[in-house]
Amino acid sequence: MTVIPVDAAADTEPAPAAAVRADEIEDAPDRAVPTPWPAWNEALGGGMVPGSAILFFGEAGGRKTTWAGALATKHAARRRGVALFLCAEMPGKMVRDAVKRLTGPDRLYIVGLDRGGASFQVGLAEIERLRPKVVVYDSIQTFEVAGAMPRTAHAIATVIGTARAVAATLGHVAILISQVNKGGRPAGPNASIHSCDVIVRLTPELIDVEKNRFTPACQVRLED
Repeated sequence: MTVIPVDAAADTEPAPAAAVRADEIEDAPDRAVPTPWPAWNEALGGGMVPGSAILFFGEAGGRKTTWAGALATKHAARRRGVALFLCAEMPGKMVRDAVKRLTGPDRLYIVGLDRGGASFQVGLAEIERLRPKVVVYDSIQTFEVAGAMPRTAHAIATVIGTARAVAATLGHVAILISQVNKGGRPAGPNASIHSCDVIVRLTPELIDVEKNRFTPACQVRLED
C-alpha cells in the first residue's frame, strides 16, 4: 500500500467523483438501423440493432427466408457493407429468387446447400472473410456442427451460441431462422432460443414480436 505524505496530498487536485446514484444513470439506447418497411420498423422498435441476434420462427409459407434475406440486404446497404446468407436447406438460386420478390440482392452473398452450406465451419470461415453487416442462418436445426448431428439439442445450442457471440464481437446482426416443433414453437433448447435478443413469429400477414430486449413486444400487420 502506498502512503501519500500529508504535504504532497495537499497539493493534489481532488479526483472527480466516480460513484453515481443508480437512479441518476442514464440509459444508453442501442442504435437501431431503420429498414425500408414501416411495419418492420414499428415491430422492431426502429429497426435492427447491430450486434444483436434476431430469431424468426413460424410455419412453412411464412416467408421467413424471403424477409430475412430482404432485411439483411437493406441493412447491409444502409451500413455500406454486404450481407451473408448461410443456407443449409436449399441451393443458393432458391434463396436468391426468394429475396428478389422483395428487393434486389446485389449486396447479398449466399452459401447455399449446393456450395457446402450445411457446414457450420464453412459459414464461420465466410464470416471471417467477408465481415458482413448481417448474417442469416437458415435454418439453425440443419447445420452440421463438429461433434454433433444436425437437429440435436447440442448442435442447435452451438449454432445459436456461436452466432450470438460472433455477432456481438464483430458488430453485425445475426438473423436465425428456426424450424418449429409439433406445438408450433421454435425447435431446440428453450434456454438457447430465449437467449436471442429478439424473437419473432412470422406469418404471411403478421409480425408477432414475442420478445424484444430493446423495446416492448408487439404485433404488427405485415405488408410488402
